[in-house]
Amino acid sequence: MIWQEMMLAHPVLGLWVLVLGVNFLVPVCASWLISKNMAISSNLFGHKIWWAWLGIIVHELSHAVVAIIFGHKIKSISFLQPADAQGTLGYVEHTYDPHNWYQTLGNFFIGIAPIFGISLSMYFVTRWLWPSLLTGSPTGSPSFLQGIIWGYLCLTLFFGIDLSKADWAGAQTGMLLYLGLLTIVSLICSWLFKTTGFQYWQFAAKQVVYYFFALTILSFLIRIVVTVLARLRV
Repeated sequence: MIWQEMMLAHPVLGLWVLVLGVNFLVPVCASWLISKNMAISSNLFGHKIWWAWLGIIVHELSHAVVAIIFGHKIKSISFLQPADAQGTLGYVEHTYDPHNWYQTLGNFFIGIAPIFGISLSMYFVTRWLWPSLLTGSPTGSPSFLQGIIWGYLCLTLFFGIDLSKADWAGAQTGMLLYLGLLTIVSLICSWLFKTTGFQYWQFAAKQVVYYFFALTILSFLIRIVVTVLARLRV
């Protein structure tokens, strides 16, 4: 394969391309697709605050936690509120020092934080109510009530995963620094630790790609189901 030949002929370049692809292109493209699908699903249902309340809370909490980690100052925060004129159901207002590279870099992670925060919340909900789903065990299925609660909580979480225009705008301010950091990390791993693209794929990259692929497929499935339900309702 051409990809494998490039990895062998140009190991440093191959690792760099793989690191940027897996840690930047895949998350950004998948996040955009997921956000687009869930935004369309939300618009079809309407009154998002009633059936996405938990996801909205976790969405804003994710922004806030990552903002604090990167040294931003939280000025005001609303985890859940009735939609205002712009349709805002929650927000985190924060400030940072634009001359501080660490805080500027943090803008990228703050912007996409809900993707990971909501995914982590869904993981813990599943571990609590349906742990056998994570292990693939045929035994240990939840009771009917547990299954209903699990489905409801996961859906209310996932419907809060879409990123707003403000989220994307914030992420863009830290994007170049993030790309630079990935370049430095890939060069260090290649030259100092002799890491190859094949090793990186097996150790971490494969899991990242599968994770975002699964989330994207789930968002498409929800979009299809919601579209069908919306048409039946008309």
